[in-house]
Amino acid sequence: MNELETADSGEFVLGTKVEIGYYDQENRGLSDTNTVFGELREAYPDKTDLELRSTLALFLFDADDCERSISTLSGGERARLTLAKLILKKVNLLIMDEPTSGLDPISTKEVKTLIRALADGGMTILTTSHLLADAEDVCDRVMIVNHGKAWRKARSVNMRK
Repeated sequence: MNELETADSGEFVLGTKVEIGYYDQENRGLSDTNTVFGELREAYPDKTDLELRSTLALFLFDADDCERSISTLSGGERARLTLAKLILKKVNLLIMDEPTSGLDPISTKEVKTLIRALADGGMTILTTSHLLADAEDVCDRVMIVNHGKAWRKARSVNMRK
């Protein structure tokens, strides 16, 4: 398992009300020994069962899914659970590391739909992708970085399909 990297240079300044969430493509924030519901309960002990189950339902988990062990989840299900945890955190800037990497086509479609819904809800999302088509599916603006040089794609506004 890779550990998170620290920056070797540079700096950034956030606005006073920016709350950051980080989506890790490997879903390292999940505990395989928990159930789906138990994962949220452990992360948010102050939330009611209704709040937790309602959030899981928004991310396509039914009552039976809530009792499943995380170790049995597919890549797409793990991605949805990670996103559900982030939403409960009430972030307004979501940084995503290759959110569709390694997912099967059905899971990829589900995750892209959820990302679009999050962005439509007013959340700012900064994501990386090695596939331009994936970025264009979910982003309003695309910046391409190649060998340390960045340029903005000409059709960068309202590219969502």
